[in-house]
Amino acid sequence: MKKSYKFSTYLSIWISVTVLVLSSALSLGISHYSTKAIQENVRMIAGDIAQHMAYKMDEFMWSYSRKLALLSAMPSMKTLENSFEIERQLNALKSSFPYFAWIGVTDSNGVVIASTDGVLRNDDISDKPVFKSGIQGLFIGDVHEDVRLLSQLPNPSEAPMKFVDISIPLTDDTGQTLGVLAAQLNWGWAHDMQNTVMTRRNKSSGIEMFVVSTSDQTVLLGPDNRIGTPFILDRPGYIEEMAIADGYLDYRGLDWRIYVRQPEALAYQSVRELQTMILIITLVLAAFFILLSRLISNFVSKPLAALASALDRVRSGEAVGLPRSQSIREVNMLSDTLYELFDKLQLNKKTIGELEIVAHTDSLTGLANRAGFDSYLSQVSGHNAHFYVFSIDLDGFKHINDIYGHAAGDFVLREIAGRLKSMVKDHEMAARIGGDEFMILRFPRDLNIDAVEHFAERIIKRVNRPIGYKDFSLVVGCSVGVSIWRVPMSFDEAFALSDLALYESKANGKNRYTLKLSPIEKDSS
Repeated sequence: MKKSYKFSTYLSIWISVTVLVLSSALSLGISHYSTKAIQENVRMIAGDIAQHMAYKMDEFMWSYSRKLALLSAMPSMKTLENSFEIERQLNALKSSFPYFAWIGVTDSNGVVIASTDGVLRNDDISDKPVFKSGIQGLFIGDVHEDVRLLSQLPNPSEAPMKFVDISIPLTDDTGQTLGVLAAQLNWGWAHDMQNTVMTRRNKSSGIEMFVVSTSDQTVLLGPDNRIGTPFILDRPGYIEEMAIADGYLDYRGLDWRIYVRQPEALAYQSVRELQTMILIITLVLAAFFILLSRLISNFVSKPLAALASALDRVRSGEAVGLPRSQSIREVNMLSDTLYELFDKLQLNKKTIGELEIVAHTDSLTGLANRAGFDSYLSQVSGHNAHFYVFSIDLDGFKHINDIYGHAAGDFVLREIAGRLKSMVKDHEMAARIGGDEFMILRFPRDLNIDAVEHFAERIIKRVNRPIGYKDFSLVVGCSVGVSIWRVPMSFDEAFALSDLALYESKANGKNRYTLKLSPIEKDSS
């Protein structure tokens, strides 16, 4: 005969197992999703730092090349007759912009006729790339050492000084080449820029930055013990992101690779702490509910046992009365208890939903972030045959941050986000992808190129409106890249087209839109 157990035992086991399984499932779900979100955030931070450093380096090189270009247009540079006046102008430029380590003017044979502080005056530098390449046109050289120049310049540090060359040919009013305006920048500017980009918090998190030469893959900038050594890609145990310094405006760039990486042990430390905390909470809750379920099952079984005993006595012929309605009240208590447990489970599900909303929402603007954008795309991808992709990048936003501070910058981002959100319908999407980059997805009934271009113009006009801040107005522009997706085109192709279009808008003067059509759209049009 099969062994039987008390109802209280069955009920206790059932409630304990149910609570343990549900608590574990919810805890594992929260842990998995939070871990993924933190991992993506670590990569996004590393990528943003690399992109920012690449942008700052290209902007710096462009700025200093423009300073030389302006100097080359001075009247004294059109004749090279007054070496004293030329040297005065060179010294004035170096004094105003101390990252110039040396500036000199050569004749057409490569002999220095004027220079800052007289360094290398009358020396022949015709064998140097700064002259050989500079006599042919604007030349910007990679990082290098210069023994002859090092011997005549003070070195504020123990490390060997390195330089970056910039040179421009000098011509008279008839176009005849007279010589070269040459300069060497102290590579210390890159160290200063790195200190500006890398915050104290980033450094304390173990984040490292490397600037690597494209020609030989050696480290130009990074930890002292790594400078001049080959850079190892995809080093195990690190999270690594890369950006390329590929130019700014009319400066083509030297394609320096900027790598930013962080040890996985430090990057995922918060993940492990979160997982440990979730495990402890799960075990504590499970133990509590197991004990509670035992007490409840014993309490609930009493009126049932009394009822069973009374029924057994009645069956044997005894004239006994059944228990009063207390048993019904106990059953109601059991129902209330189960309802409370269900309510708690619903609260946990609600918490997960709130965590998901937080993870998918940009905390500053209230728009969807990159994770929310990807989630939205996966939901709508099977329900639409085509949509428009608008990639948007603000123009002049950095100027507002630099002049008025980050509080003004945050105010501008919130205002722009509100304007973009007001332009889309409920079933469409406006998202902040990162920094001052936004994206819009639209789902028209019919494909219409004119409608696409009209909407892009509306975006630019809407963003260009002045923004009232305190007692003055702020103004930003925007560059827009547009593409059209439809079956059988992949989503990645559509987004790549819109990004390419955005880069063209930036390159062609900013505050404009560019539409890129896929081969499918070109054939249909």
